[in-house]
Amino acid sequence: MRVSSELYPGLAGTLTRPARAGGDAAAAAWAADERLPRALFAALLVGGVLPIWLVAHVPTQDGANHVESIMALLRLPGSALLQHYYLANWGLQPNWLTQLLFMGLVQVVSPAVAEKLVLTGYLVALPLAFRVALPRGRRGAWAALGVFPFVHSYPFHMGFWNFSYSVALFFVAVGLWYRTRGRIGLRRGLALAAVWVVLFVAHSVSTAAALAAIAAIVAWRAGLSLWRARGAPARCATVLRGWLLRALATGAAAAPAIVLFAVFLVRQPKPDSFRPPLWAYLKHFATLYALVSYHRLEIVLGGLTAIAIGGSVLLALRARGRRLSAVDGWLAAALLATALYLAMPDATADGAQINDRLMLYPFFAAVLWMGWAAVPVARVRTLALALAALFVAASGLRLARYREIDGWIAEYRSVAPAIEVGSTILPLNLSPYGLRAGHDVEGRKTLSYRVAPFTHVAGWIATERGGVDLDNSQATTRHAPLRWRPERDPFHALPTAPFGMESEPPCIQLSSYARTGGRIDYVLLAGDAIAAGRDRCGAMLLAELRAGWQPVVVSQPRGLVQVWRLRAGGPGSEEAQAALQRPSPLQ
Repeated sequence: MRVSSELYPGLAGTLTRPARAGGDAAAAAWAADERLPRALFAALLVGGVLPIWLVAHVPTQDGANHVESIMALLRLPGSALLQHYYLANWGLQPNWLTQLLFMGLVQVVSPAVAEKLVLTGYLVALPLAFRVALPRGRRGAWAALGVFPFVHSYPFHMGFWNFSYSVALFFVAVGLWYRTRGRIGLRRGLALAAVWVVLFVAHSVSTAAALAAIAAIVAWRAGLSLWRARGAPARCATVLRGWLLRALATGAAAAPAIVLFAVFLVRQPKPDSFRPPLWAYLKHFATLYALVSYHRLEIVLGGLTAIAIGGSVLLALRARGRRLSAVDGWLAAALLATALYLAMPDATADGAQINDRLMLYPFFAAVLWMGWAAVPVARVRTLALALAALFVAASGLRLARYREIDGWIAEYRSVAPAIEVGSTILPLNLSPYGLRAGHDVEGRKTLSYRVAPFTHVAGWIATERGGVDLDNSQATTRHAPLRWRPERDPFHALPTAPFGMESEPPCIQLSSYARTGGRIDYVLLAGDAIAAGRDRCGAMLLAELRAGWQPVVVSQPRGLVQVWRLRAGGPGSEEAQAALQRPSPLQ
């Protein structure tokens, strides 16, 4: 029996709490079960933020690239040097949200602090937004803990700021819609429209994921209502009309974002896409590979997270039996998200690591289903505690790796004083992941498993010295706030092989850049020169470097980075030859 708390507040309270006749012990246990998940949520929220403030440099791959691009955009109007290489990319394309946030923060704090504040904002916003998408009460409070294993995901460690924020906005958009089930009036419709536009400004993938999730839920609930009304034509017509009106109202609210999304897709380049084999998709899904960043043990933790979520859903369905429920729309959303994950390439147009992003949404929908379905609170609590424990274990593992990588990044940045202010810099990352076993470019990674933390560290140096970083990969896309001038795009001018700027070691020809009207003042050679010399591209690069450049400084204490300055010409000096024959910087 459903009791209205408005008409019968006393009776509703009696039916929703243990009877006093059961004794004070039962009432105390009930109260504790309401307080405990909230206390754990607060503790895990702090635990998610704390690691990034315990190190000087958060070892994300693209973080410094964001900082460099935004600072260059701010300085562009007053810098002839930057204007020679860059164009501002104002427009309605996505990926603006965190750039605008950083622009505001950097007016009052340093770029380093602004970066950490941006990351902190995401680490707080994601769990809170997930909680908004869940029902009130004990089940929702426990289910909210299920998001924590996902906060330090691979996209977060890659430095995908905008995508990370878009995941939080995904929960806001879908959660607010779900509370109305599509019954949207003018006021709520305008609010939802604003949320959708902000979601698009953050990232296109989460915009598409939110549209797909709502479409799946609408289709499921409408189909189930029609099935239950079968045999009653008048009732079927009423149900169909009602859901069509809800779909139209939802479409109207999302229309501005849909139009922006469509325009963005039409304007994207259409190069060949990359698609791994199906077995790789399935293997990565089973191990929740989108949670793996620095350490191979994260594969085990990711697999356990996937098993915990998937197993809990299957056990709950088995206990419920064959009865279908409207709340199963979340499972329909999970299935559609899984189909999209399996169907999409991993890279297309200007986008990459698409699968690691799409992989998250089926698990999100599954945990939301656990929170909304009539699953016993004890079962949801068991899942929540298991996922919280996995989050704590993964956080400890990653913090240890943060601290280890932090020292290497500090050494990399220590060469900044050797770079003249207003110079153009070409960072060449011979070992973007750190040390590989056996001085072999194909050897086992021992410092970072998936994230390449040294790839864009030079962005900090370019920002500090007011120069140009020729390895600014964001500027070669169409959806970043800054773009290379087409004639001086180093990602087109320098490579001698596809993706040569970001291969390990790089496959490029230094002398080719002069033909663009640009220049390379300094080369930052970072990593294992011995391993690079055993590779064809690496050997050609080192030979060209010896012939036309001279060494300036080698970083201390481990010799991670060698700074080379352009010479007037002539073969490499004995000093240059000796610098490249030293023991590996990463020993």
